[in-house]
Amino acid sequence: MKSLNVLFALILLAACVKQTPVQQVNYSGTYVITKITSSLISNTSISNNCVFENGEQYIENSEIPALDTIVTDQFLLKISTSSISFSPTISVTDTTWKFNYPLIFESFNTNLNLGRFTFFANGTKRIWKLTSVINNQLILAPSGIWPNGNAGANVQITLQLKKL
Repeated sequence: MKSLNVLFALILLAACVKQTPVQQVNYSGTYVITKITSSLISNTSISNNCVFENGEQYIENSEIPALDTIVTDQFLLKISTSSISFSPTISVTDTTWKFNYPLIFESFNTNLNLGRFTFFANGTKRIWKLTSVINNQLILAPSGIWPNGNAGANVQITLQLKKL
């Protein structure tokens, strides 16, 4: 009987696993886009990889206003817990953001999926997958620019953001 009690106690102790709450990550802040990688996508391949950095200008006419023309190392965006903002007007006393959209951040906290930012801009649902976080820098993979119809995205970009 004594060995049965010891066995029961060992099973009970082994079943007790310490649960720690998932730490909420806060990505709020103002960021500058430092690098953009752009690729053309067809049904069978990805080609024309272009890298924009060091003040180079990226233009995508099918994008929403504010994201259609990006100058690296100059383009600012602001992320808060509930919104994403683009195109600031900076004065001595204040910063006003021209484009503000409600934002949802879903954190998955796995090695393969760190989370995603979702916002609706000008009638489109935008999903920016968080692929890497290193030293106050975020690497995001936006959902892509979709042509008319459901053929899929024809331009895929990766944004590298540095927190100011």
